[in-house]
Order: sequence, then C-alpha cells, then structure tokens
Amino acid sequence: MKNIHEALVKHNLHSDIKVSSPIALSALGSSYQSSAGSFRPELVEPVFEPMLEFIRGTLMVNVYPFSAYEANTTVISLDYTLFRENPGVVDPGNSLRYYNLFDAQIDAVFAAMSALKYDDVDIVVTETRWPSKGDSNEVGASGQRRCLQRESHP
Repeated sequence: MKNIHEALVKHNLHSDIKVSSPIALSALGSSYQSSAGSFRPELVEPVFEPMLEFIRGTLMVNVYPFSAYEANTTVISLDYTLFRENPGVVDPGNSLRYYNLFDAQIDAVFAAMSALKYDDVDIVVTETRWPSKGDSNEVGASGQRRCLQRESHP
C-alpha cells in the first residue's frame, strides 16, 4: 500500500486516487454483539494498527451475511439475514436495535476500529454476496436468486 501511494505521489496522482485495502470479516475475533466487535488479537499490531494509521481515510470491507448465518442458524434467523421483516436484535452494549445482519456486521467492524482509536476511518463495503444455489447442507441457499434489499427502519 505504501509503495503504491509513493508511486501515486511521484506522478502527482495521490489527490485523485486513494489507496486502501479490503478486509474480510474473518479478520474479526468477535463480531457478536456488534458493540463487542474486535479484530483478531494476532492481527492488531502487525496488520490493523499500521494499516489504519496509513489509510486514515477509508477502510474497505467484504461482508458476507450468509457465512455468519450458515455458522449460526440456530441463533440467527433467515429473515434477519435477508432484510425481511423481523423484530430485530438489540445489542446490549450500544442499545441499538438491528433489523438485519448486514448492518450489525458493519457496526462490529466499526466497534473493532473504535477499540483501536480509529473511529475516524470511514467504512465502504466493497463486496457482499449470497449463494443462489448451495450444497444440500447450506441452509438458506436455494436454486432461486435472492436479492438483498436494504430496508430503512427508524
């Protein structure tokens, strides 16, 4: 990232092109409840602190609600995962009610960055997906295409 940035500076493009790096949610050591979000301890010092200090602007995140759902089908409802109507989940750590897993996952990343004192870094979702056809053991995946629609809730 630093080498790319230096090349952009050399060619006077650093104001037009920003450097960042996407992270997968597997980099989180904890993501539930969202307010308890934290990075895996072994990644904090060698990866996240220097990366967040360097970019100090925007962190790109790859968010896969299906993976969290698939690993926790007894705890996470399919309606909550698919942005369908549901009663929501209240996070006791921040008192927010989440109506979908996607928002809760993003807030877990924000909580992890805040714990490292990088709450001034913006988050941009660069990739998300839901399998349209999964293996027989993949609950929630089907031959039907699903569209994740974001609903706004008060």
